[in-house]
Amino acid sequence: MIKLQQPLNDHLPVAASAADRPPSRLSLVLKFIVVAYLLGMVVLSVEQFISLPQNFDLVDFWNLLFIPVCWVYLIRIRHSIRFPFALGMWLILLGSLIGTFISTNPQASFIFITKEVYLYVWFVTMTAVFTSLEPRLMRHVLLVWTAVVVLHGILLVSEFVFPNFYLFIISFLRHFGPIDIRYFPRSTGLFQNPVWAALFQLMGFVPLLLLRLRRELSLFLGMILLLSILATASLGSLSALLGATVVAVFLLLLIGGHLKSFVWLASVMTLMAGLFFITIRQFPDILTKLEHLTTDRAAHTADERLFLWGGGTEVLFSPRSILGVGPNNYRDFLENKTLHNDTLEFGVERGVIGLLGLVLLAGEALISAVKILLNQIKSRDTAQPSGVIFLAMLFGVLLESNAHQIFHFRSVWLGMALLEATFYKMLSPSIELATKRVKVWGEKLQLPKKSSLSTDRRDPPSVEV
Repeated sequence: MIKLQQPLNDHLPVAASAADRPPSRLSLVLKFIVVAYLLGMVVLSVEQFISLPQNFDLVDFWNLLFIPVCWVYLIRIRHSIRFPFALGMWLILLGSLIGTFISTNPQASFIFITKEVYLYVWFVTMTAVFTSLEPRLMRHVLLVWTAVVVLHGILLVSEFVFPNFYLFIISFLRHFGPIDIRYFPRSTGLFQNPVWAALFQLMGFVPLLLLRLRRELSLFLGMILLLSILATASLGSLSALLGATVVAVFLLLLIGGHLKSFVWLASVMTLMAGLFFITIRQFPDILTKLEHLTTDRAAHTADERLFLWGGGTEVLFSPRSILGVGPNNYRDFLENKTLHNDTLEFGVERGVIGLLGLVLLAGEALISAVKILLNQIKSRDTAQPSGVIFLAMLFGVLLESNAHQIFHFRSVWLGMALLEATFYKMLSPSIELATKRVKVWGEKLQLPKKSSLSTDRRDPPSVEV
């Protein structure tokens, strides 16, 4: 009896059918819980007014409750776990520990380090979960994130325009915890500080642009986010938004294919800016308040920052900064304020090792964003420039970090998790995921043409099951 030899690539449908095997009921239940957690996490990220121990927010307890569920889900579906920025984060923690042992308040430093370990574990979990979910579910998460940012933006603008309404919000939030009214009339929304409110709105541009809504709707929602940042009078966030926009425009012109969109956007923006200035001149009180909180504050804010940075620079170039003074252990001796600059803060409090870790972490994130953009240019897929969005995000975060210490801000790490998840999907060996590449949350790229048995006799690539 002669046994016929089976063609080499006959086993491909078998592998595909194994990959398409329906998940178990437990996996589906876990996925439902994980998606519900993500939606709840996005909603709770806007809250910062409830007084909790050790400056934790309600979203932190939500995260601690569901992170184990996410890991069970990832183990159940046999999803690989990666640790982005591992070297940079390890150096940051090492520098923090060294600085803690010679700090004047080791307990404050240990609490700080514990929070950073939790933050990194949460970031790794979010990156893995984002990578594991199909684009349809991720789109729901981005939609909810955008909706929360837009609604919060409407609240911020309402607080700015109607002071009595703002006072009502403050009196209501005081039932849940102490509210600092020294920032009045700068809008704070559901945050304790207008700076964090502005940064939350600034990061809202990331899901808004990744969603690829209709141009008119995206422009309208973007104007709400811009007005909400103006309502907070955060000059750092305004500068970050302007810088990120310049970078995005430059990169879009570099990759080409967006000239018509720029002409349309410039025309509409010019019209809307004209209408805005005409409208605001009809309300002299609002115009005066806006000028006082932005342009009039600029000189005072710049002088204050330069004074803080000058004192921090002296410590940075002194022998004390080699090992650091310990996380959360530096305050200006006159103002009793932090340095309001992440680079200076890392150099002064965590020493040379911690500062090197921060540089490596930022460099790895930049490399991931550049590789996404280069992959899009190589594949001529520039309709949804995710690489441009992430590069602009990183540049905006860099500018913001020069005016405030934002290393622990969760929305920034959530944007980084989206960046790394997009990068991992681009590297995925799976044909189905590879066709989505950088259009991770949008439409598919065209599938490669199937080769016939007579023309392709090579060993088939391994298929991830």
